[in-house]
Amino acid sequence: VQLHIKAPEAVARQLWKHCVGLSGTSADRSIDTGWNEASRRYVVIDDFHHPKDFRYQSKSSKQASQYDENGNPIVFPQDRAEEFHKLWEEHETKTRELIAYFLEQGMAREQAQMLLPLSFYTEWYWTASFQALAHLRDLRVDNHAQWEAQQYGLAIEQILRTLYPKTSEIWFGN
Repeated sequence: VQLHIKAPEAVARQLWKHCVGLSGTSADRSIDTGWNEASRRYVVIDDFHHPKDFRYQSKSSKQASQYDENGNPIVFPQDRAEEFHKLWEEHETKTRELIAYFLEQGMAREQAQMLLPLSFYTEWYWTASFQALAHLRDLRVDNHAQWEAQQYGLAIEQILRTLYPKTSEIWFGN
């Protein structure tokens, strides 16, 4: 299966963990992994992920959100979420302005864009087997996975169910 994926950088790095066959010897990761990502050294980034909700940190896991007994993320109340959205947007605006300033001054894009937060969107083509993508889905839909990565895992499952309905039914069930 070849997928064209657009995701926040933080999610892309989670999905990258599922690449198989990486030898570590190639300068071009796509040769060994089927992962061909657009270079952000040459393209000015202007597309950022904005969370709809802000989740509480898990009390039992250093790397997860807190979930209720039904598996739903526990989110901050509306007044706090509005404050967080405002601060998020201010930070994003300041980042854009600072990168633009550096570029206007002649700084190399590859250096100026090191200021980008992990919320910027990246895109890649990924060629992988059904088994590799199904395994990714199995691991990423778990509540211990980052919520945003869970959404990509569910989307990949839907693609696999469309392309391979019988195999998907065997792997995932109804």
